[in-house]
Amino acid sequence: MAFLFLMLLGISNSYAQSFRGKVVDVDGKPIPFAAVIWQGSHSGVTASDSGRFEMPFPPNTTLNEYRLNVSFGGLIKYFDFDDLHSFWTFTMNVKVELEVATVYDEEGGAYISRLFPFKTEIVARNEMRKAT
Repeated sequence: MAFLFLMLLGISNSYAQSFRGKVVDVDGKPIPFAAVIWQGSHSGVTASDSGRFEMPFPPNTTLNEYRLNVSFGGLIKYFDFDDLHSFWTFTMNVKVELEVATVYDEEGGAYISRLFPFKTEIVARNEMRKAT
């Protein structure tokens, strides 16, 4: 029983030593793979595809105010905050939109799929060539 308590205490202490947050755009959509770095250090992480990140506390935890550099797509924004133990959401002044679409097909032209239970028009490579 004491071993279980000590193990749980160790897990909670290691969890408490991490700063957690999320990076979102102006519409509140997650920004995937944004770089999050502590100001004045080289210690940082890359956010996940859902915009979430977890990183070790900054090197100097005696400060009253902390600063993160968050960068995405060439834009860098600085965020000041004062609580390492809360979950923070950092909003960048950008709007994330799809830039690249990869088309995989074996069919020619456009057709109606018979595999899906709802009407879906599949636009294949040949049809996209006609559109350009």
